[in-house]
Amino acid sequence: MREKYSIKLKLISESPLHLSTRYYTVYTMKYIIALIAFMVFVVGVIFYVSISSNEHSVPPPQTIGNAIHTVIFHGVSSDPTVKGFSLSPDYLRDIFRMIQIDGKRTLFASEAAQHVINREVPEPNLVCLTFDDGEKGLLEFVDPLLKEFGFKATAFVFTVGTENGERHHNWRELQQLKATGRWEIQTHSHTHDHLPQMTDDEVEQDLTTSLTLLKEHGFSEYPVLAYPFSEYDDRVANIAKRIGFHAAFTAGPNPRAFWDSSPFAVPRTTISQFMGQEFVCKKLGLNKEKIIGRLEILDIAKTPSPGANGQRAPKAAIIDRGDDLSHGQLGQEYLIPEMVIGPTPIFIDETATYELSLWAPKTDHDYEIEFEFIVSHPNGKNNKTIHIQNPKINGWNVLLRQELNAGENLLYFIKIAPGAVFDAIKIERIDSK
Repeated sequence: MREKYSIKLKLISESPLHLSTRYYTVYTMKYIIALIAFMVFVVGVIFYVSISSNEHSVPPPQTIGNAIHTVIFHGVSSDPTVKGFSLSPDYLRDIFRMIQIDGKRTLFASEAAQHVINREVPEPNLVCLTFDDGEKGLLEFVDPLLKEFGFKATAFVFTVGTENGERHHNWRELQQLKATGRWEIQTHSHTHDHLPQMTDDEVEQDLTTSLTLLKEHGFSEYPVLAYPFSEYDDRVANIAKRIGFHAAFTAGPNPRAFWDSSPFAVPRTTISQFMGQEFVCKKLGLNKEKIIGRLEILDIAKTPSPGANGQRAPKAAIIDRGDDLSHGQLGQEYLIPEMVIGPTPIFIDETATYELSLWAPKTDHDYEIEFEFIVSHPNGKNNKTIHIQNPKINGWNVLLRQELNAGENLLYFIKIAPGAVFDAIKIERIDSK
């Protein structure tokens, strides 16, 4: 008992100074804890205010995957000998038609950039159409298609080409495009040189010259840049930002710009005439299954059919794309079918007017193609034979246009003269206007 009592006495008999020190220590710890709690509260309030001021800063889970699909086109020409990234107007029209069928909406590159700069979640149906270099053909071929489909596009021009005006649109023509309201004109640099290989002064001079020329001719109210060759680094991006660009576009396999993409690395991807319908749908984020009920492109190379005698037609010969040949509709090769291809059935699932067309690339000689159509329906069959002499090159040749009823089958046989070349078949439902 004494031992316990003596311990209590010892505790009670501690000096006043010691008790004061312990009390001060406990008080200090409580103060520090309260201060930390207050700081956490303040940080929380600041974060809440910041996200409240911009409702898109933290997007809802159901919209976080929304993206703007931005694609690059280059020259558009009806010349069947054009090579590289150039497109036939017919090929471009198919792309626009697919965008329309899928219910997409187009916007300018500057508008796409503002979504990224403001960290705004885009609508799920946005497509940005861009045309690089400013080659001639935008006014003659592309603008009528934009008008037909109610679309708009951005032309990224390099201003040396514009000043020269031989292969590229001049300032007057670019002003004509802008006046339609369907175009904005932006810069692709002045010289179209490799910016990362240039000194700081050279990069600044090149981009400043281009931007100044655009502004002098009434363009680029909200300037954005497309890097030449899609080449850039942090140094180039910082110079572009310093001299007045709000954003810059690059290129790669991924065309999707999300709400949190980098403003000076907005992604785009190139579409060329070597690409088939399925690949184009992937690049543009289109629903292929929705599209093929209205427009389907059948690659002959991928749809072998029995010949007229019930046997498989001999394997088509493959020829490489040569200097005297244009692009094919699908892929980099052409087919030279032998004998007869068919019967190839196309099932009609909705009563409407349909067009059946054939794509013919350029060859070094004239040729003839014979088509036989059989429309099967409950009351029998209707046969129709068409001969095409010297078909339209590097574009679609309309073979058949008529109303077909739901449930009918359209079968076609193709007989091609020796040495003839063709690439694809298209069936398109023609909507009434």
